[in-house]
Parts: sequence; structure tokens; C-alpha cells
Amino acid sequence: MPRTKKDPPALDRRGTLGLLALSLGVALIVIDMSIVNLILPEMARDLDLSFSGLQYVSALFALASAAVTIAAGDVADRIGHRNAYLGGLAVFLVGSAAAALAPNAAVMLIARVVQGVGGGVVMTAALGTINATYAGPARGLAFGLYGMTFAVSGAIGPLLGAVLAEAVNWRWAFWVNLALGPVALAGVLKLIPVAARDTVVRRPDVLGTVLLSAAITTVTFAIVQGAELALVPAAALFAAFAFVQRAKIRRALPVILDPALMRVRSFTIGSVALLIVGVGEFGLLFLLPLELQAGEGLSPIQAGLVLLPVSVGAFLAFPLVQALAARRGAHTAVQAGLLLEAAGLVGVAVAVSSTEPLWLVPGLAVYGVGVGAAAAQLSAIVLADVPAAHNGLASGISAAVRGLGGSLGVALLGLAFTTALAGSSEALADRPVQTVSALRGQGEEELVARAGDALAQGIAAAALVAAAFLIAGALVLRIQPRSDAAGYEAAPAAA
Repeated sequence: MPRTKKDPPALDRRGTLGLLALSLGVALIVIDMSIVNLILPEMARDLDLSFSGLQYVSALFALASAAVTIAAGDVADRIGHRNAYLGGLAVFLVGSAAAALAPNAAVMLIARVVQGVGGGVVMTAALGTINATYAGPARGLAFGLYGMTFAVSGAIGPLLGAVLAEAVNWRWAFWVNLALGPVALAGVLKLIPVAARDTVVRRPDVLGTVLLSAAITTVTFAIVQGAELALVPAAALFAAFAFVQRAKIRRALPVILDPALMRVRSFTIGSVALLIVGVGEFGLLFLLPLELQAGEGLSPIQAGLVLLPVSVGAFLAFPLVQALAARRGAHTAVQAGLLLEAAGLVGVAVAVSSTEPLWLVPGLAVYGVGVGAAAAQLSAIVLADVPAAHNGLASGISAAVRGLGGSLGVALLGLAFTTALAGSSEALADRPVQTVSALRGQGEEELVARAGDALAQGIAAAALVAAAFLIAGALVLRIQPRSDAAGYEAAPAAA
């Protein structure tokens, strides 16, 4: 039965606690995506990682997450979103233990893939639970809490990683998941009821998932490694994916991109916007800690404090964006947030050349407010018109698109960063942390200053690229059909 404006479910005490339990698991995933940012310099020294290796530490998590989320959404419709959430969180915790114990770069990268697989299932199951359970004002508040969790956790992660790196060592950034993960598992088991499973059993599109994942991975490899020839097999894989999808549709077999779902224009256009925004939204938080620690010589905690305004801005934006969305609509709130993010990044690009890191704070604060405003309702407007029968699949595609955008963002912004560095020094572009550390150890202060200037130029280039993608995402949202749901009123239409 479709949800309506009448008598929507309320967020009572148990419902709120259940949402908090779900959000804790999501927070661990998001924190883990960002917590590595402040520990990357220490990890690079300990495991002797090149810059491309550091990119893979970040990008492989997002790629693995994106690869499983579409299939995870379909499976969650059949086994129940709560069960999928619990299984995914368990896999994520196994990957966290492996990352904490990693003796070398290869084990670390495998552990990040395992973490990404579990994290993708958790994100999909949590989003599907919210979309299926709440309607009316409660739905908007639930998505708002989810969005705030995503935004604030992404900003808190670096500072938490910095504190752990200085207080103990960088490996504790992963051990912390083993401390909080069981709390999320117990809370969901106790507070989230077992929902009815989808009576329509669909077979997952395994071949389509493999082809699409391989194509995306190849594109990311080509960007990170600067291997243009890798784009040829990537194009072939995308062509094979399209061919297989068309053939399966003609035979009425299940496909990843269900034609019925793709006909929901607000979802398809919103997903394009989600991909574009994903490229520009968080990639700079991967790069800035490298510049602050290697270029400016800050400690991990000092660098984390410089980035703290992102978290504070996102947190303060939450009540404001709820009021704006209720008054002017979620589209307005999201577009305003994306433009604020872009403005903040332009401010960072201008200020990063200063010798005083505190000049970054205003731009980062504006960026944080924008992140809080956009993230809080972006998922809601993408999923607003999705039929209930496709809730899990749509949630999976939405999470996959966001993860894909994030991995491409790390690759593309990293390319802009290293291109700027290459003009100064190939060694600096390849191993920025180790190169600057060696110069400092040799007392070459003039060369350290030049390296710092080069790192700042790389950050400025990456920030401007990210701002351009965020503006493009806002423009795409202007042509997205506006549902009266907008995360607040009507629910997805019935199948």
C-alpha cells in the first residue's frame, strides 16, 4: 500500500534509537572512508606506499563498495534489509581487523577491498530500510539524519584518525571499528524489526555486475596510473556490458539497470547528478592532509584541527537545511548546498598558497556547510519517485553511483594534483611524503619550501576541478523532475 500524507509513521523513541543504531554502522563505514586521510602519511612511511598506492588505499574501498551495492540491494529485497545490514557489517569488521594487522601494502589493499564489500552492503541496506519504513515528515527527518551522519562522519574521520595516529599508531584507526561495530550489530538486532521480504524472487545479474565493475575498475586504474592505453579495454568492457544488458532485456532476464526503474526520470537524472557530485565532494579531503603534513609540516592532530571546520559546518547546516527544505523544497536546499561547497573550494584554492594554514579555515567552513546541506537531502530526492517494488535495487544503484563518484574523484583530483607536481619534481609526484621527509631530514629547508609551494599548487588545481564538478551537479539537478515528495510528503509510487 503506498504511503500518503495521512498518518505517516512517527519517529518514536524506539524508532529513533533504531535509526541511531543504523546510523552508527553507516558512520563506521563513512569514517573508515575518511579516517585513512590523516593517517596516510604515516601509512606511506610504514608500508612504503607511493602516491598511486595511497590513491588505491582510498579508491579500492569505494570501488569494491560500488561493485556490490547494486546486487546487494536486489538481494536485500529478498533476504530482508536488516539481515543484509548485519551480514555486511560483519564482513566489514573482518576487513578492518585485516587492515589493522596488515604487514605490507598488498595485504592492506586486499583488506580495503574486503572492507569495501561489507561497507557497500551496509550502506545499501541502511538506505533501503529508511526508504521503505518512513513517510511524510518522518521520512524527511530520517533521511536528514542519514545525510547528516554521512556528512559529519566524513569530516570527523580525519581528526579521529589523527588522534589515534599520535596517541597510539595509525593501525588503531582500524581497530576502533572492532570496538564500536558490535554496538551497532546489537542495536540493530534489538531495535529494527524483521520486515516482510519481497515476494518477487529475482535472480541477480551476476554477469552484468562483473562486466560493469571490471569496466569501472579499469577506468580508475587508467586515471591513477596515467595509463591511457587501459582506456581501450575499459571501452570494450562497457560495450560488452551494454550488449549483455540489451540481450537480457530482449529475453526478459534480470538486469542491473532495470528498464522500469530507468524510466523514472527523477531517479535517472538524479543518479547522474549523484555521480557528478560524488566526483567533486570528498576527493579534496584525501589530498589536503598530505599537503598539511608533508608541505606545511603539521602534526596529524594539527592537520585534523585545520580540517575540523568541515565537520562543524556540516553539523550546523543540518537544522538550517531541514527548515529550508520544508519551506522551499529539497531541490533548493541541495542546489544551494552544492554551490556553497563549490564556493568553499574556490576559497581553499586561493588560500592554500598562504604560508599560514589557518587561512584555509573560512573556505573549509563554507564547504562544510554546503556538504551538510547537500548530503542531507540528496538521496531523498533521487529516490523520491521510485516504486516500492524497486526500493532495494534503487537504493543499491544510488549507493553504487555515490561510491563510483568518490573513487573517480580520488583518481581525477589525484591526477590534477600530480600533474601540477610533475612540473616541479617527478620524485615529489611519485612519493610526496617520503620525498619531503627526506629533504627535512637532510636540513634542505629551501627545497622543503619549494616542495611545499608545489604541493599547494597541486591542491589549488584539484580544488578548482572539484568545484567545477559540484557546479555541474547543481546544474543537472535543475532539470530533474521535482516530486512533491522531496523527502517530506508523498512516498514512492506503487509499482
